Amino acid sequence: MTTIAEKKSAVDTIALFLVIVLGFAAWRGSTGAPVVAAILAVIAAVILIVWLNWRRKPPAMLAISPEEIFFGRLDQPGTRITRDASGRLAFRRGYRESGWFLRLADTPDQPGISMIGFDMNEVARACVAHGWTFD
Repeated sequence: MTTIAEKKSAVDTIALFLVIVLGFAAWRGSTGAPVVAAILAVIAAVILIVWLNWRRKPPAMLAISPEEIFFGRLDQPGTRITRDASGRLAFRRGYRESGWFLRLADTPDQPGISMIGFDMNEVARACVAHGWTFD
C-alpha cells in the first residue's frame, strides 16, 4: 500500500495573498468608501478563519492499494474507489472545470477523488505501481 499526504502549501499562498490584498483594500478604502471597506474586511476575516480552521486539520491521505484507492482524514470517513474488472482510472475535469478528479474510467457516475493538494504525476505513478491503468 502506498500512502500520499496532501500538500497544503499552494492553498496557504493563495489564502494569505487574498487576506493581504483584501485587508489592504479595506484599509485604503476606509476613508472614502467605508461600507465597501467593511465588506472587504469581513471577507478577509472569513477567508482567514476558514484557512486557519482548514490548516489545523490533519492532512488528507490518499492510500493506494491493488484493490482500492482511499481518500480521507483520520477524523472523517473517506471516499473509496473500488477496483472494477478493468482497473482503469482517469483524471477528469470537475463540473464547470472546478478541478481535477481521479475516477474509474468505465463508471463515470461514481464519485471521484479531488486532486487538489496532490501531485497528479505522483498519484499516477503510485496507481500504476499497484496494477491500475489509465486511459
